Amino acid sequence: MTRQRVLLAAGLATLAGFVFSAPIMPLELGGLVNAITGVSALNAGIVVICGIIALTLVLGRIFCGTLCPVGSLQELAYAVPVKKIVIRPKEIPELVRLAVFVATVAAALSLVDLMASTGLYDLFSLTLSASFVVAAGIVLMSVFLYRPVCRFICPFGVLFSVFAEFSVFRLRRNATCISCRKCEKICPARTAGEQDSKRECYLCGRCTSVCPVRTALSYRR
Repeated sequence: MTRQRVLLAAGLATLAGFVFSAPIMPLELGGLVNAITGVSALNAGIVVICGIIALTLVLGRIFCGTLCPVGSLQELAYAVPVKKIVIRPKEIPELVRLAVFVATVAAALSLVDLMASTGLYDLFSLTLSASFVVAAGIVLMSVFLYRPVCRFICPFGVLFSVFAEFSVFRLRRNATCISCRKCEKICPARTAGEQDSKRECYLCGRCTSVCPVRTALSYRR
């Protein structure tokens, strides 16, 4: 769980997203809602989503962190060394995302794909359009604000955070921790506190990279 490995994985996932024109998230929520309500049948994309939910329950937000092309692109953008925007209180992004989730589900029940307006598919397929400009703006925002899609917009983030709350594997402090709080100061999602929930931990590797005690943090059961 080193920062270098995370960035490498994020780079490969981003490249795969452009090669296959498949950001995956968050446009499939409408299909999932329609499948649950019986409007449409299950398809391969919905099966994959269910598999990712199961993966999150075991490994935490590892898909969002280093496998999803949308999340990976934002991770790379945020690595640009400029002054960052910090949202306080930290619950605000989750509340906004919950509102977006409710609106997206309501729209899906009316067979309207609200997430299509994000332009993510146009971005990864390099299709110039008004939606492409919106997606490009979101990527630019990601340079200053940590993962705006994952934390504010992606409706699957709500589902994944619920399962990540009970994930089997996660970053944990060990007895060798010296309480220097360097991990808490560098965490962009502000989830590195000893008592903080890890449902919004994207396993970015920043905390382990600054920890002065190599054995103080470990990704384990």
